[in-house]
Amino acid sequence: MTLGQNYLGYSNDSLKIKSVFLKETVSLNLHIPETFNFSAKSTKYPITIIFDSQHERTYPQIINSIDLLTNESQIPETIIIGVPFNRNNRYYLTSSQKNKNDSLLGIERMERFLFNELIPKLQKEFKAKTI
Repeated sequence: MTLGQNYLGYSNDSLKIKSVFLKETVSLNLHIPETFNFSAKSTKYPITIIFDSQHERTYPQIINSIDLLTNESQIPETIIIGVPFNRNNRYYLTSSQKNKNDSLLGIERMERFLFNELIPKLQKEFKAKTI
């Protein structure tokens, strides 16, 4: 039997981005506040990025913790993005290693993905706050 995870104040969606810097299409976990569709156009949400979202035991606990803290008014509603890694890119994209014939370090690729692709998309499409 498979049970879906229900969060009180957040959606449980995905977001695909064809990344120039990561050289692949990345499927991210996306959780937006349930109030998103009812909020004013001027409303802006902070962004919370969680790495290693592929962990099936810890990732839902993190989201549940954020959900609880939001519902208890301990933190503001936020746009939550889960970034999964796989066995091939986990260490490369968080390291100072460089692939053969590449001008960028793995961590530089991840940084450019975050700041030049992901965050601008969230700002444009999901009312994310400007950094």
